[in-house]
Amino acid sequence: MSDDMRAADGGTLPVHRYFDQMIAHLEDGDLNNDLSEAVQDIVSTLQTHVLNHGGKPKGTLTLKLEFKLAGASFEIKPTVAKVTPEAPRGTAHLWATPGGLLTPVNPKQMQMFSGPRPVHPAAAKANDEREDA
Repeated sequence: MSDDMRAADGGTLPVHRYFDQMIAHLEDGDLNNDLSEAVQDIVSTLQTHVLNHGGKPKGTLTLKLEFKLAGASFEIKPTVAKVTPEAPRGTAHLWATPGGLLTPVNPKQMQMFSGPRPVHPAAAKANDEREDA
């Protein structure tokens, strides 16, 4: 079958010979723009993750194309999924009370202070960094 198909009026039909031509056509170009923005977001997120947490973070961009033959034409429905790493969460050490609730104070120890002091997020991060060193 030749790529040089003719339209009903005798004119040449444009064909998508390459994948990028089809992608550029889907959703009037919006899919191509969305994919480009997703790549930029993944790259930026990975760079920020390394600066803040180190390591070798990974990201993925998945494009799924669903083809459906509808009479003589094809319906092509794209689905885009992006996965980027989440920032690591801190841990807390809590104790259970006899009633099944959690407390930051060991109920088996004598209370020497009026209770736990509030911790500012920046102070908690600095404390975690000192413990990791």
